[in-house]
Amino acid sequence: MGRRMRDFRTGGMVKIGRGILGWAVSLMILVLFPAGAYSQEAPVGGGAEVAPSQVLLRYLVDRLQPESADLVLDRDPDASGRVGHFYVDLRGARLGGVRVERFCVEALDVEFNPVEEWQGPGEDPLEVRSVLQTYAEAVLQEEDINDDLFRKQVGEDDASWHHLRLDFSPQGIYASGYYHVDWIVSLNLFIELSGKLAIRSGREIWLEDYAFRINRLGVPDILAEQAVQKLQPILDLGRFFFPVKLKTLVLDDQRAHLASPVLPQAFDGAVKLHYRPEH
Repeated sequence: MGRRMRDFRTGGMVKIGRGILGWAVSLMILVLFPAGAYSQEAPVGGGAEVAPSQVLLRYLVDRLQPESADLVLDRDPDASGRVGHFYVDLRGARLGGVRVERFCVEALDVEFNPVEEWQGPGEDPLEVRSVLQTYAEAVLQEEDINDDLFRKQVGEDDASWHHLRLDFSPQGIYASGYYHVDWIVSLNLFIELSGKLAIRSGREIWLEDYAFRINRLGVPDILAEQAVQKLQPILDLGRFFFPVKLKTLVLDDQRAHLASPVLPQAFDGAVKLHYRPEH
């Protein structure tokens, strides 16, 4: 059978409330909180002899902290780091702190660095040096985008925000909310942000054609640009160590779908490894 081509159906408005609005306006009013990174132990396999495929899966788990992972290879990587066919299906992985419901990548004719370097010193001892072709698909749940971005950029204990809302549609986004400040007098600022989401460089999600309004009045372009540019990109799938090239970004009423023109597909490889956290 031939490969399946992406056919997404758009629908409705996606209400994810607080995330991007929190990003943008937090910077405007200097309440930005930096987001930290963390890692966790991810036991995969065991015994004295660890196959290169097990090291590869462990690296993915350590780096992306998925809730589950499935790795399929046509064969175990040879000593030079080459593998002919690669597929990984990550559930609940974190890219730049954002939980991704599902992230699948299929790649052909992959050359990693030599296997003997994979467990060496440094933050990223394993790297992709070349790949013939890559197919990718990601699914982002609205609640994950909302919760993570709001937690990182506004702060879980910030009670100044209320009546926050973010609507997605095929035409773009509209975000609004009230922010309470106590300066010389007590004020409730009505904040609005509108714009469009777009894919750049095949892996980054950017906010484009944006506009700010405070109490229905437009914010000067230079201030809006300074604030929004510090947020860009909204999401960067380049944090995944495999090169990906996305083409489509489509929203429905619960999630965002990102995909290359051709979908990744699992195959019946000689090596099949699975990661499930120990409870």
